[in-house]
Amino acid sequence: MKRFILVTDLDNTLIGDNDATLNLNEHLLKVRDRFYLFYATGRSFDSVAHLMGFFQLLTHQSLLTPDYLIASVGTIIYHRSYPELGWQYHIDRNWHRGAIARVLGNFPALSLQSDREQNPWKLSFNLATDDHHTTIGEIRNKLSVLNLPCQLIFSSKNNLDITPIGANKGLAIKWLQSQLDVSELPVLVCGDSGNDISMYEHNFWGVIVNNSQPELLDWYKNHPSDRVLLAKSNYAGAILEALYHFDLLTP
Repeated sequence: MKRFILVTDLDNTLIGDNDATLNLNEHLLKVRDRFYLFYATGRSFDSVAHLMGFFQLLTHQSLLTPDYLIASVGTIIYHRSYPELGWQYHIDRNWHRGAIARVLGNFPALSLQSDREQNPWKLSFNLATDDHHTTIGEIRNKLSVLNLPCQLIFSSKNNLDITPIGANKGLAIKWLQSQLDVSELPVLVCGDSGNDISMYEHNFWGVIVNNSQPELLDWYKNHPSDRVLLAKSNYAGAILEALYHFDLLTP
């Protein structure tokens, strides 16, 4: 019987300190039948598969296989290797990718990332400016004037993802809760950067790893909550710290 849902980002959260990740795996394997495991990442499916293979090559052990993969900052959800088409239909409404791309082409501070970072529900850019708050505000205002609803997700100092208004990591978790009929289960979310903020905007328990990016730490300062733990530990050590803090490993 499942008792909780564990949702974690990959880079610089679950992964970043191999010893800490392996130690966390040991604890989780003992109770693997008690929880759902979701990975929530900015990476694509293929990129996640490569990362998991590289981790196994380095450590000779595997990352735990998730029940669901929330990929590409929440725009695609996979069960095993199959995308959840219901989620795609859900987020596609009122999404005008081509029109948004044309507008953003007029902002010199933006440069498109590689093709492998793009998908039908996500536009990913590098943002080259010393004042990202102002530039993002200008972009948001322009898109609003043109009635092009979307989300702007800033992370890791220079990444800007544009997604449908209903697509992010937090909303993907809520959708999965509904689909699995497990809304009553406690959820622990774990992250390190701006594209994780949406996970903390719901009534979940959360942990912010100590090695987090400035944009997430700034968000936490402005949105303190006793449901969100600012960990003393880095990387996977923070996840284990939170599992004990929220008493999720008790038999």
